[in-house]
This record gives sequence, C-alpha cells and structure tokens, in this order.
Amino acid sequence: MGLRTDAHQSLRAGQQTPMSDYDLTRLSTRSFEQLIQAIAVKALGPGTVIFGDGPDGAREATFEGRPSYPSPDNPWDGYIVVQAKFRQRPQGSQLDAKWILSQLTKELRKFVFKRRRLRKPDYYIFCTNLVLTAAQGSGSKDRVYQLLESYRKRLDAKGFAIWDNDQIRAFLDAYPAIRDCYGAWTTPGDVLAKLIQTMDFVRPDFERVMSTFLQKEMLADQYVNLEQAGHSADERTSMARVFIDLPVAPQPLLNPPEEEPGRAVAFIEGVLQAGEQRLAPSETEFSLSRCPTISSHSERGVRYSSSDRAFRGERG
Repeated sequence: MGLRTDAHQSLRAGQQTPMSDYDLTRLSTRSFEQLIQAIAVKALGPGTVIFGDGPDGAREATFEGRPSYPSPDNPWDGYIVVQAKFRQRPQGSQLDAKWILSQLTKELRKFVFKRRRLRKPDYYIFCTNLVLTAAQGSGSKDRVYQLLESYRKRLDAKGFAIWDNDQIRAFLDAYPAIRDCYGAWTTPGDVLAKLIQTMDFVRPDFERVMSTFLQKEMLADQYVNLEQAGHSADERTSMARVFIDLPVAPQPLLNPPEEEPGRAVAFIEGVLQAGEQRLAPSETEFSLSRCPTISSHSERGVRYSSSDRAFRGERG
C-alpha cells in the first residue's frame, strides 16, 4: 500500500452533487467529531466502532476488517484508526500548519509510548477542519504526510490518509444524508438568507386572507344555531326569519310609525349607526338622525334629544 490515500477514489462520479463551500468552523469540537464519525461509518462501513465523549484513546472511530475504502478494487485490510482535530479559529496557513503538526505529533506519540499500551493501527486516518496547502514539498498537506511517514516503521503501519477541509467537502458532496444532517452548521449564512428571501414571495396576502375569512364567518353567522333544539344541521334557518328589527319612534304611539323614505324606524339599525360614530372629545355631538329617543335613560343622567336629533352627554 502506498503512503498517500486519496478518498476521492471511493466516491463514484454519479453520487456527487456539487454544492457551495462548507464553513466547518461553524461546528464545535464535539459536532466536528460526530461529523467525522458519520463519514467514517459511510466510507468504511457499518462495522465502524464509534467512541463518545471522554478519553478516546487517540481515536474517534475504529474499523477492523476489509472495507471498500479507499476503493473497492484496492481496499485496506486490517485495523483502522480515525482521529479528528478541530480548530475553531484558523489563524493563517503558517500558524495552522504549525498547530496541526504539533497535534498530530502528540497523537502519534501515544501509540509508541509503551506505558499507554495502545494498539497500533495498520491504517491511520487523520482528520481536521483546516485547509491544508497543496504546494508540493513545502505545503502543509505534504508536511503532514511526511510526519506520518516518519512514524511508519515505529507503528508498523501499512498506510495513511488525510481528511482535511477539501476532502471533507468532497465527502459531504457525495453523501447527501450527512450533508443534510449537518447543513445548518456547515453551509454559509447567505444560503439561509436566500431561503428566507424565497419564502417572502410565497407569503400570503394578509388583507386577502382576512377578507376571505370574514366573509366566510359572516355567511356562517347568518343562520341560527338550533341544533341543540333538535334541528338537523342540514336544515339551517336564516337569522332573518327569526329575528326582526322592530320599528320604533321617539315617543309612544298607538299605531306603528310609517316607514317614510330616508327616515329610520328600526331600533337595531339606529343603534348600529350610533356605534359607528367617533367619540373624540372634539366630537361630543354626533348625529343620531336615525336613532330614536329613549326617555327612560334620562333617569340615569343621560338625555337623548329628538328635537334636533342629536345626542348630548349632559348630566340630568
């Protein structure tokens, strides 16, 4: 097995769905480790063993056997260790390279330290959210491979792989289920902004919705609710057949008043018209030309005058 293992070999072209770059710094250390574990299960197989929070023994996941990774034609065969290192705030290629090399050195030393008694891996996958530069020989990715190669004999390892930012992006493009699960944390904020912008176009018209609602309510209220009295719901009775707005007059009459054009003789109609008037202090007088006088209310301190058909808030 060669030193470098490109996981792109395991990604079929038909499975890839190109998307925007993923902002892995939006994750936390724990969620990044969970992302790597999900990718490991998908790339290596369901036999992958996941390690949760706490001391992980220099590993986030392990696999023992013969997976279809890095390619079905040339798979690994042995004990595989997956280790993840996350940096919340990248500080530039040089500082990031220095940090990632120091972190990798600490992890590799754990396997050669006899007191730790850790099982040495046949294959080692090192994962990071950082972007490793690709300059040949001097880039941070080549320097990481060189460091891994320097531990090959001491680990008796057969092969290594690096899952950096670019490689993880390729995995997310190839594995839509994982991409959708972590999309809220890894996609840029403008994606959410575009979604909200799209939703604005399908937002219902409030005025139209309320108008339709009120129309339906008024149509439903024009019938009397007589179901509790034994009537069938299908035999609806119109309100106009049950309730009648009786004619009234400002003074007692022996005979009903004549319904003259332009003159109100219905009590409820007059009350409704009075209720529509604005009771601002500057408008203490308002027309009640269609509202009759109710003299009995004068005993309570309010008088209704029918001579000029105006209502005055006078104390008796």
